[in-house]
Amino acid sequence: MNTRSVCLTSNVALFSAISNDLDFHVAPEYIFSTLSNKNSLVVTFSASGNSENIIRLHKAASSAGIPSFAFLGFDGGKIQALQDINQVLFKSRIGLYGEVENLHLAACHYLIDCLVENLRDNGK
Repeated sequence: MNTRSVCLTSNVALFSAISNDLDFHVAPEYIFSTLSNKNSLVVTFSASGNSENIIRLHKAASSAGIPSFAFLGFDGGKIQALQDINQVLFKSRIGLYGEVENLHLAACHYLIDCLVENLRDNGK
């Protein structure tokens, strides 16, 4: 099995072109729709949980039957109301971005360590 990860915002030229031609709020969703398949997984990080582009991405994943995970901060925002989304909430006072970003960074390190261990255990 080929395993890859794609950051939907890493191709700045593509992201900018879609944002200019369509709308900033649909750019991640549009890129996701062209790259996703039945083995895809969506993972997002949002301090507020209110970013329209991230909400739309999770809705698109849910509609496609693709699992998604949202790492959130503050009070979880609008994403908390969405169904079929796995959520990790690092509850904090609204506006403490640094605190939430540090917790998200720690979560990223933990997830990568788990993935590397899983791939190593499965002979990849």
